[in-house]
Amino acid sequence: MPGYPPQPGGVTASHIDADDNTVYIPAWGASLSAVDLHTGQTRWIWQPGHVDGDTAISGVFRSGSNGVVVTGDTIFATVWHYLARLGVPSQALLVAIDRLSGRELWRVPLPAIGAGTMIWAPPVVYQNLVIVHTLSAHTYAIDRTTQRIVWEFSIPEANLSTVAGPVLYGDVLYVDAGDSQIHAVRPGDGSLIWSAPFPTQADRELLATDKRIYVSIGTELYILDRRDGSTVTVVHQPHTYDALFSSGAAASNGLVFITVAGAAWCFDEP
Repeated sequence: MPGYPPQPGGVTASHIDADDNTVYIPAWGASLSAVDLHTGQTRWIWQPGHVDGDTAISGVFRSGSNGVVVTGDTIFATVWHYLARLGVPSQALLVAIDRLSGRELWRVPLPAIGAGTMIWAPPVVYQNLVIVHTLSAHTYAIDRTTQRIVWEFSIPEANLSTVAGPVLYGDVLYVDAGDSQIHAVRPGDGSLIWSAPFPTQADRELLATDKRIYVSIGTELYILDRRDGSTVTVVHQPHTYDALFSSGAAASNGLVFITVAGAAWCFDEP
């Protein structure tokens, strides 16, 4: 607000990334901070600056970044930005930032215009493509050299939004497309491999392992066969007063880890 000192960005539902020396933290604001892993000192801060469509007194409307991935000398960040005061319409951006200096290299506005926080998931990098997924369930692959959108994957009859981005395992991309299905897609061209029915939308990030795909829906964790998407089992976290899953699953050495309110759970992968 005019006359008030600027405040730090809020780190809410953020997907951070790190290299050997620096952690990269996206925040509402929007900003991306590079912080020294050993000292906690800030190396640099990137902010989007003025964007076409801004008419707020402060020069920008509400915006934020929720996901980053670092690869080589580049950081890719997903950013949402209100084009009007109430967030209708709102746009989603993919921004490339120099890892060492924090200098913006380029940005690509995504075609799907929606409302509110348009993009939550971090990017996925496959060869020369950067793949992003919007809250309106559109998945785009952007060529990092030309900044051209190479392919788009979406389902015309989709009626659900999803905060879960695509997850890559090997040469297959798994996507919640907002149509009560999980889709396996070829990341090079966006072509469909298979689709499998699913009750509703994922409410946390997907996890793919050598055998399985893990998707949480409220108090239920669906475990799917990675080969064809068939449901292997549905599990509920035991011994808790609030069984709502509060994070996406993680896996290591045949074990699966996931958190709920006030607890953490580990089990053998089925």
